[in-house]
Amino acid sequence: MIVPTYHDDAALQRLVTQIQLTAPAGVELIVVDGVLRRRPSWLPQWVCYVTSSMANRGAQLQAGGQQAQGQAFWFLHADSRLNFQQAFAQLHKTTASVGFFTLTFNDPKWRYRWLAWSSNLRARYGHLIFGDQGLFVQQDVYRASGGFRPQPLMEDWQLSRDLHRLGVPFHQFSVRLQTSARRFEGGGFVQTLLKMHVIKFLYMIGVSPQRLVKIYERRRH
Repeated sequence: MIVPTYHDDAALQRLVTQIQLTAPAGVELIVVDGVLRRRPSWLPQWVCYVTSSMANRGAQLQAGGQQAQGQAFWFLHADSRLNFQQAFAQLHKTTASVGFFTLTFNDPKWRYRWLAWSSNLRARYGHLIFGDQGLFVQQDVYRASGGFRPQPLMEDWQLSRDLHRLGVPFHQFSVRLQTSARRFEGGGFVQTLLKMHVIKFLYMIGVSPQRLVKIYERRRH
C-alpha cells in the first residue's frame, strides 16, 4: 500500500489506524510525505516512511512505487474511507492486473452521486482511473508501464493511459471508497468541475503539466 500525504496528518493517522486493525499479515504500508521533516512520532515503526524532495503527487507516488516490494501495489489517498476488511478480502481473491474501487463522496447531494457514477463509468469503460479511486495494479504490470511519472498534475491520467496501452482490462471492485467533496465545496461545484475539464483538455492537446499547474493555481485563487 502506498499513501501520498501533504499536510494532512489527521486523515493519515485515521487511515493508518484502520489499516493496522484490518490488514492481513505481510501487508507493506509506505507513506510518502511531500513535506521534508522528521518521521512523525505517532507513526508505527512497521510503516515505511519516505519523504519526497518535490512536493507534487506524481513524484511522491513514483518514490513510493520505487520503494515498494510487494507483488501488487495499492495507491490510496490519505482521506479515503472504506471498509478495509471487505477491500482486503476482494484484493486477496482478485486475478485482475489493474483495478479501482467504486467511488462515492461524503456528501449525499444528487450532484455528487452523479459525479461518482460518471467517474466510475469513465474508469471502467474509458480506462482513466483518478487517484481518489484507489488504483490497484500488479507489480509487473506497473513496472512494464513505466510507473508514475514525477509530474505535478495529471499523473494518474498519464499512468492510466500507459496501463491501457499494455492491453490489460480495468476491473471495478464493488467495495465503496468514499472521498471528500471539500475541493468542490470550497471552489464551487460547477466552477471546479469546469476547471478540471479545462485542465484535462489542455493536457490532451499537449500542454505540459508544469504549465497546467500555473493555470490550476491561478484559477484556484
